[in-house]
Amino acid sequence: MRKLYLLLLPMLVLVGCNSNDQYNKKVYFELSYTNYAWGYVHQGWLIDQDGRVLSYHNPKTWNSDEDNGYVTQDALSNNILHCDSTIRTIPLATLSHYRSLIPSAHSGKIADNGWVRYDSGTVSYICYYYDSTKGKYKKVVLKQAGDYSCENVSTSAQSIITWMESISKQ
Repeated sequence: MRKLYLLLLPMLVLVGCNSNDQYNKKVYFELSYTNYAWGYVHQGWLIDQDGRVLSYHNPKTWNSDEDNGYVTQDALSNNILHCDSTIRTIPLATLSHYRSLIPSAHSGKIADNGWVRYDSGTVSYICYYYDSTKGKYKKVVLKQAGDYSCENVSTSAQSIITWMESISKQ
C-alpha cells in the first residue's frame, strides 16, 4: 500500500498544480498620472502580488514598456524599489478575483477617442498580463483619460477599472 501511495503522490501533485502561468508570476496593476506641461509629473501606484498598494511620486527612474508593450519581471520589480510608501493592502481574495480577469481584459477591444485635451496630463489604468511565450509582461491599457482618451470595453476590463477607481477614492 505504501508503495502505491508513493507512486500516486507525484501524479496528485501534478494534478493539483495550476498550469496557467498567469497565476505563477507576480501580477501588477498600475494607476499612473503623467503630465509634461509646465514641468514633469509622474505619480501613481502599483499593486503587487501581496496586495500592497505602493505609491510613487516622480521617481528618478521608471521602467515602462520596453519592447512593443512588453516589460520584464526585473523591470517591474525595479519599479517597486522606487515606490515611496504602502498606502493600503488589498485582501488576497479580492486581488485573486481581479487578477483572474486579466487574461480576458488582455484580449478586449479598445475604444480610441484620441486627443481630447491639452496640458491636463493623462491618467492610465493598467494591468500586466504575463505572456509565457515571451517570458515578459504585456502592458494592457485598460483606460486612459485626460489629454488622450481610450478605454478597453471588455466586461473584465470594465470591472477592473471600476475596482481601481474605488481604490483611488479610498
